[in-house]
Amino acid sequence: MQAGSELEAIRAVVLDYMEGMIFADLQRLQRALHSTCLIVGHVDAVFTTETVQQFSDAVQHAGGLPVGSDYVGEIVSIDVSGPAAMSKVNNRFAGVDYTDYLTLLRLEGRWTIMHKTYHEHVAG
Repeated sequence: MQAGSELEAIRAVVLDYMEGMIFADLQRLQRALHSTCLIVGHVDAVFTTETVQQFSDAVQHAGGLPVGSDYVGEIVSIDVSGPAAMSKVNNRFAGVDYTDYLTLLRLEGRWTIMHKTYHEHVAG
């Protein structure tokens, strides 16, 4: 793949992740995340870890915006080094603003998110 098409492929995976979460579209969300992806961060200042299934269950429980509606979310950056990449994403999920750092790998010709570390922005 050429550099531009690599970036577009990564952007598509990150968009599946972000919109899958925001719209509670579990098919898109799980397509973006590797089955062994670990989700880590702090919720109410408490360190948490989740598997893909736990995260998907939480997304489903929170519900999502109606598909196609406007949302707060942007891909801030994508950095690629061979078959490894990192993306920074800002988004609002369930009324809370987050910054997510996603590590991706190209496995068997396909980009997938291997790890998510997030920061929950707390007012005040």
